[in-house]
Amino acid sequence: MGKIGKIALVLVLCFSMICPNKVSAAGASDAFDYVWGETYSSRLNYSSERYYKFDLSEKSNLYIELVTDVDYYNGCWVTVYDPDGNVIISSDDFTANKNSVTGLTTQKTTRIVPEGSYYIKIRSQGALAVNYSLFATQEPAIELSRPKIKTVKNSKSQKLSVTVDEVNDSTGYEYQYSLNENFGNPTTLTGDKSIKLNNLTKGKSYYIRVRAYAIYGAGNKVYSAWSIVKIAKVKK
Repeated sequence: MGKIGKIALVLVLCFSMICPNKVSAAGASDAFDYVWGETYSSRLNYSSERYYKFDLSEKSNLYIELVTDVDYYNGCWVTVYDPDGNVIISSDDFTANKNSVTGLTTQKTTRIVPEGSYYIKIRSQGALAVNYSLFATQEPAIELSRPKIKTVKNSKSQKLSVTVDEVNDSTGYEYQYSLNENFGNPTTLTGDKSIKLNNLTKGKSYYIRVRAYAIYGAGNKVYSAWSIVKIAKVKK
């Protein structure tokens, strides 16, 4: 190899060490097209990787789950990149749990991702080959508006009845109330558009707020911002 060739090789190796993600993502031309809801099972040898490509036509919530027959710390991770090699979901964004009976480790995460094309990379870096199963789903991202407390009534002894205006796409509502305006030691309840706060102290004023939530098919919750706080005095 000539002097120029050696210099070029050194430059390539240096760039690979500095920007490993970009080089890996750019070289994912052999990626498999991922079909949502399908489970892909395969085997990776030591220090090898496999790519899956998917497209999102709109901003979406992703659920990604990887099951392996090695411990998480032995080295099999998932990362999601855009076509430029930028990390969209890192391996640190996944939670890992090992089943003591089966010995299998499950890594999973849910994230809101913008419209576009992406790669899922599965990377093995342990001393042994890895058997894995990959499963992923996507749903249109849910964006909940901030709820508004409609009424607060003290119609019965030591009780407050709270109603809120309905928020589109919500599954339910989370209520908090406290004697402290900073919501120190709050009581938290979940319910529908109306709820009763019981066993309150007569003569005390309570700070009340509510937020809407929705549940994706994968089971994770997404919340709206908290409503404007209402203050209500228990007179009965």
